[in-house]
Amino acid sequence: MMDENLRAEIRRRLEAWRKLLHREPAVARQLQRRLLVGRLTLTPKAEERCYEVRGEATYGQLFEGCPLPWHWCPRGDSNTRHAV
Repeated sequence: MMDENLRAEIRRRLEAWRKLLHREPAVARQLQRRLLVGRLTLTPKAEERCYEVRGEATYGQLFEGCPLPWHWCPRGDSNTRHAV
């Protein structure tokens, strides 16, 4: 389970990005170029009068400096319990 502090930090960073993207379209385009891997595919959906957008993206440095939880679970020979 993710630590609530970490979850709040991720939300805060995503919200800051969202605000920046709305405020600065030129910066938004630059970020989009860095985050997208390859091209986007737009498929028209005539019955809904919209497009389905597909593509691959990377998180880039979004989580840089954000401490992620680390759990160690000993297995096999690395088990710290002594055999009885």
